[in-house]
Amino acid sequence: EQRKAPKKETIRSTTIRYFLEKRKSSATRKYELKWLKYTKAFKCYGCNSAIRVPGEIPDPPNDLIASTSEYKSFMKERKLQVRFGPMHYHLRAECIAAKNPEFQVSRDMITEYDKSSFKEAHQRLIYEEFNL
Repeated sequence: EQRKAPKKETIRSTTIRYFLEKRKSSATRKYELKWLKYTKAFKCYGCNSAIRVPGEIPDPPNDLIASTSEYKSFMKERKLQVRFGPMHYHLRAECIAAKNPEFQVSRDMITEYDKSSFKEAHQRLIYEEFNL
């Protein structure tokens, strides 16, 4: 009986494994608040819906988003692509948890500059979503 040679690990399987290993560490990822007027964000990575209409900034509190750098996989020309870069989320716990179930809110997300720029609508949203 002839033994089959073990399969060589392909670049694709290596990339997928690397992506999954990196994704496990998302619980420790640092999130920060960003004002939409200073970003090019258009789509929430968590719920996959629009954050804003091109050329417009929504009214408070929707002019504030959560952002972090993480790995994202997608298909391009029938090949798996993995990219590391900024991902943007609505400032809602369910949007962040959709991609990062172990997400832990941190007071470090909010800088003194952010606090001084908050309107009542921002404060209310942050309290309702994150109990901060």
